[in-house]
Amino acid sequence: ALTGGGLAEVIKRAGMTQADVARETGIGKSEICQIANDKPGTISDARAEQTRAAILRVVAKKLGEKSVLEEAPELEEEAS
Repeated sequence: ALTGGGLAEVIKRAGMTQADVARETGIGKSEICQIANDKPGTISDARAEQTRAAILRVVAKKLGEKSVLEEAPELEEEAS
């Protein structure tokens, strides 16, 4: 699992902001921020997983899937 802002780092490496990801996914900025920074909150585990998957789809589209997995090998197990 990604912890310690790992997903936020992947978004940054893709040259995107969390606001860009929110716009692309249609998910609110606060929810993107909460998930990307691995902050505890009121989002259910199922919703958090859906949001992580949506973030990864947007970043993968931006970089190309192979690049994302090279940048963060730990995503590979989450993506499958």
